[in-house]
Amino acid sequence: MLLAFGVIRRLPGGLPLSDFQLTSGALIVLHDLYWELEKEFDEFCERLVDSAEDELTLDLTEVGFIFSPYVSRIVRLFAAAKSRGKDLRVVISPRLVELFEMAGLTEELNIEVRQDGD
Repeated sequence: MLLAFGVIRRLPGGLPLSDFQLTSGALIVLHDLYWELEKEFDEFCERLVDSAEDELTLDLTEVGFIFSPYVSRIVRLFAAAKSRGKDLRVVISPRLVELFEMAGLTEELNIEVRQDGD
């Protein structure tokens, strides 16, 4: 599997070569989160928390759907960051607001809603 770091490499037709991009202190998810990406998502989350930065970002602005197990993974990511003295900000698109509200995460986590195109 090829992973993109820093630059999003694309396949013919414009599809991302990787579903994730890890840059200094930020994990950018480039695809909807279905079950087949769970292991790779977990690995990238570990790398994010292990990074040297104290301010971390999980960027879900390109995500329109999250398979339900990812909600607990995001909570675990927040807890892992906090246990290491790091701050985690989760950036979502308006498409995900209802899911995060229903899960009670908008009051518990540092959530930023970014309008499409911002």
